[in-house]
Amino acid sequence: MIDQVNNLPDEATVEDIEQFLSTSVLPETQQTALRCTIDMIRAVSFAATTKSKRGFTDFLASQIVQAGTCPTLLDFIQKLCNLLQADLSAVYRTATVNFMKRINDNNAPAVLGWVRENSNIIAMLVTLKKDEYLDSIDSLPVIPVSVRDKGIAIPVPRCEINIEIQCLSPLCHGSDEKAGNATLYRREAIQTDKGCIISLPIYSANALKNQMRDLLADHFTEAMGFKVSRNTAVWSTWFFHLLYAGGALVKSDSTKKKTRVETELGIDGNFRPEGITKFRNIFPFFSMWGCSLTNRMLESRFTMYSARPQCVEWNNSGTVPAAELFEWTFLTRHEDQEDYADGAHSGMIAKTECLRVGTKLITGINISDYATDIEKACLIKGLQLLKTDGALGGKTKGGFGRVQINYDTELTSFEYDKYLTDNKDTILQYLNNIDAFASQDEKEAAAKKTAKKNKTVIADNPSLFNESEQEG
Repeated sequence: MIDQVNNLPDEATVEDIEQFLSTSVLPETQQTALRCTIDMIRAVSFAATTKSKRGFTDFLASQIVQAGTCPTLLDFIQKLCNLLQADLSAVYRTATVNFMKRINDNNAPAVLGWVRENSNIIAMLVTLKKDEYLDSIDSLPVIPVSVRDKGIAIPVPRCEINIEIQCLSPLCHGSDEKAGNATLYRREAIQTDKGCIISLPIYSANALKNQMRDLLADHFTEAMGFKVSRNTAVWSTWFFHLLYAGGALVKSDSTKKKTRVETELGIDGNFRPEGITKFRNIFPFFSMWGCSLTNRMLESRFTMYSARPQCVEWNNSGTVPAAELFEWTFLTRHEDQEDYADGAHSGMIAKTECLRVGTKLITGINISDYATDIEKACLIKGLQLLKTDGALGGKTKGGFGRVQINYDTELTSFEYDKYLTDNKDTILQYLNNIDAFASQDEKEAAAKKTAKKNKTVIADNPSLFNESEQEG
């Protein structure tokens, strides 16, 4: 914005800004693609009209991050102008001319890569005062000519079961990092074949494995003859967490009586191998996925790998750079009330970085030699349910994360389905023996919680109910 240009009065004109910037841009003999790009970002930032409650430097950094998903430098600047709502007539012309001369430079892809990785540095740099800016820009690094100069990931061998996931709608998989009100896609730092560290997008193995766990938990509940419901307590709390989250390690309490599952499996080092073996045999699902019981962990019998989008850097048959796989999706939650006071509006806007439609991700599974045939069949059942569900990641209720999943294996789920059908009574009896079913207190607590959620405005306000009856 004009009033953010250092050392200029609020009433500065476009001519004043151009005169100021003419002493801030490097002479043409010293121009490089990187410096021209940063000069252009500086010029665009001074022409910004977007207002933000955050500091402008922080706001600018988040907009550079978002614009950085564009495939070329030209697209990047175009996007940045839109995000900052730049007054194009106020963008310094010489900076524009110098930038346009360099957009087809051999260094352009590497410049864009550097910009993507250094958004905070660039934002701090371009908002410096004139003299500080000129001193700082002289120390900019010499960057590689190509993204390939940093190397590519070391290729991984094929798995026992190879899985391909194709995005049919944008795929969200949020990172812990944010850029203002924008959520970034999850990335993993790796060392390339040339020893450089780069961050590449992934879809975590844990997310895939846990989604299959949830689907198999619903399937198991239905196979035992119960309706899947989050409002009605079927399972005791400890077994519910075991079923849907893999359980939790607990510290034994010598002052309390051992639970029936602790008695069955053992605790505090006094484990009962025969009890653990029986548990694995009764529940192929828990045995295959692994879980935490009492203060012992049962190891999973398969390894799931994180899904890697096909791109140049992952070295998995991809032909485009990883940065070009992304797009930003915008959402807003409107406030229906229209007569709110000034400043009281609570509508929310948010942006999410997503993998584009058509992106393919590659992952796989290796099965332990200890896995039984029934356990392998349980794994395939999980893959079948995941394929049928056809949704991954966040915001799936809003249409995101629709995927097509294919995998190569001759294994089937027949033996697992048959086991649950033929041994239903035995499994139910064992569940009862270890207190897996909800107690009466847990059922009543769940019923009260559900009733509270389902209360209507009329139920909460009897007078309204009486009025409605009188009107009727």
